[in-house]
Amino acid sequence: MVTLQEKQRITEAVGLHIERYGGLNKAAHSLKKVSPATLHQITKEIWEQISDTMWRNIGTQLGISGKDWIICQTANYKRIQRLMEDAQEDAKVFGMIGDAGCGKTKALESYTLHNPDAYYVCCREYWDRKTFLREVLRIVGHKTSGKSISQMMDELVFALKVKNSPLLIFDEADKLPDHVLCFFITLYNLLEDHCGIVLAATEHLQNRIDRGRRLNRKGYEEMYSRLGRKFIFIAEPSTEDVAHICMANGVEHKDFIKEVIEDSKADLRRVSRKVYAIKKKLERNQNLAQEAIALLSEALVKQQVDKYTDAVAILEEDSRFNWKGLAPLLDKWSKLREQAEKDFKNKLETV
Repeated sequence: MVTLQEKQRITEAVGLHIERYGGLNKAAHSLKKVSPATLHQITKEIWEQISDTMWRNIGTQLGISGKDWIICQTANYKRIQRLMEDAQEDAKVFGMIGDAGCGKTKALESYTLHNPDAYYVCCREYWDRKTFLREVLRIVGHKTSGKSISQMMDELVFALKVKNSPLLIFDEADKLPDHVLCFFITLYNLLEDHCGIVLAATEHLQNRIDRGRRLNRKGYEEMYSRLGRKFIFIAEPSTEDVAHICMANGVEHKDFIKEVIEDSKADLRRVSRKVYAIKKKLERNQNLAQEAIALLSEALVKQQVDKYTDAVAILEEDSRFNWKGLAPLLDKWSKLREQAEKDFKNKLETV
C-alpha cells in the first residue's frame, strides 16, 4: 500500500513536473499511461479514485521510490551539474564517460528535474529508430501515436528549436544499436547551435566508436567529429564522497562507514545497498534495545527481579545484537542496569 508520506512526495514531484513542462497536457504526455485528469486530481489532492498502481507508476517515472534516499552533492555530482549547465547554456555537444556506479545517472536525472527544457532519455538496447524517436518526443511532452519516423523527427526538431536553450541527455547511449546511435548525427545536424546534446555511457561507448572508426564503419567518424574528437571522463567516487553519502542517509558510526567503503569498491549502487542493509540492522537492534530498556525500567518501578533478568536476556541471548551505532541507548541501558544491580543485589545473590 502506498503510504501518505509517499503520496505527498509524489504530489510534490508532480507539481514540479507540471511547472517544468508548462502545463498539464505536456506533463501528462511526457509520462507513460498517465492522463492530464489524473495529474489534476493529484495536485488538487483528490486522491480517492487514484489506485496504488497509478501512484507507483507516476512515482517510478518521476524518480520517487518507497525508500527515502538523500542524493548528496559529491564531487562527481557537482561536476556533472556544471557540465550540463554549460551544455544547455551554450548548446554544446559532447560524450561523457564514467564507470558503472560512479553517480552519472542520479546526477543527470536530478539536473533535468530542476532545469526546464532539459530532457533525460535512458536508452535501451532493443530500441529501433521509431521507438527511439517516440520516446524522445514523449519525454519532450508531445503526442506520438500515428506518426511516421520522418513526422516525429520534424516535430521533435521544431519543438526543440522554439525552446530556450534546450538540452537532450542520452544516458546509456552505448546500449543503442548502430542504426539508432547514428541518429545522433541527424539530430546534431538539424539542431546545431540550437540544442545541447550529451551522450553519457561507460567506456564501452568510446571503445565502440574507436573500433567503428578503425573499421571505417558508416557514421562513426562523423559521430566522433561531432563529439569534439574527445570524451569527458568522470572519476570514480572518493572515499570522502562515500562517507558523505553514508552520513547523509543515517549511517554515521565510523565502523559502519568503513564497512561501506570497503564493500562498495567505489560503486554507488553497492553503497546504497550496503547502507540500506546497515540501517535495517540498526533498526532491528534499536527495537531490541528499546524493548529491553522498557522492561528494565518497569522492573525498577515494580521492583521485580524476574523482569530484570528477562530484559538482560533479550540482548544477551541474541547473537546478532550489538550496541554499535546506538550510543544514546547504550548510555541509558548502562545507567538503568547499574541501578538495577544495586536494587536487586541481594535477590540476585540469592538466586
